[in-house]
Amino acid sequence: MHLFHYHLVTSKVREVEARYLGKLGFTLVARHGRIGEDTTSFESGYGWEDLDRMGFKLRLSALERGGVNVVVQPGQWEFPELKASTLGELLAAPYTHDSVMVGDTLVRFVPDGPQGRPQLHAELFV
Repeated sequence: MHLFHYHLVTSKVREVEARYLGKLGFTLVARHGRIGEDTTSFESGYGWEDLDRMGFKLRLSALERGGVNVVVQPGQWEFPELKASTLGELLAAPYTHDSVMVGDTLVRFVPDGPQGRPQLHAELFV
């Protein structure tokens, strides 16, 4: 059994969360955040529209697939910093230097960023 936990920091939390849920087969454990000054959590069953109406401000989304736990957090990067080899090892899936086969889905990571600090520019699902 492989157990692993990692954090993805992105300015596109909803889009990244949707990819992990819809394309990669992860399940939503909970969304943690605040309503006003109160900390709160919502398990699966509450959509983003419901949470928006309540004034919910996300701190992180917890996702899981088998022994892999992924935390998606709001942050400054357009897309999460993640290398194909890391995801491939985590999911025991075939991978190359820039892509991972997850079931029938090819996930490709295209690097682009400041010199000496490349970051993930895109995830392409084909």
